Amino acid sequence: MNRIVIGLTGDSGSGKTTIANFLVEKGFSKISIKDKVREMSVNFFSNDELDKEEDAIITEMRYRGFAISPSYWLNLSLISVSDHTHLIVIDDVHKAEAINGNIRMYQVIRPHHRASKGDNIPDVEVILNDSDLDSLRQKIENLYNSI
Repeated sequence: MNRIVIGLTGDSGSGKTTIANFLVEKGFSKISIKDKVREMSVNFFSNDELDKEEDAIITEMRYRGFAISPSYWLNLSLISVSDHTHLIVIDDVHKAEAINGNIRMYQVIRPHHRASKGDNIPDVEVILNDSDLDSLRQKIENLYNSI
């Protein structure tokens, strides 16, 4: 079986984690790029620094990875997944990483949400989270059946 990797990008609160959890119910393994960045950060910062400034440090580390390669953290996260894992969903892909041709990218948009910027990413399919959970679940069921 070929590996299928789905990447989800979108604003905070758009529904990326909810969608990823629906896919986990279908047999996908969920990985988090933020967790990989956090894991690497402990090599460079004290626990005291991380306790006080974790979000700022993780954001800075992530952007430094982008400077090396737009897919730096994405690739590092995927390397850590077993070769026997064939269904993977990543719930926090940054739009700078969305250009990676090895994953199926979906931008989650939740219109009228407080954090929604509405920035569409070219050449990335959109999942519109514009209704209730049952409707969203049906959209993910359709997505799952199409792969």
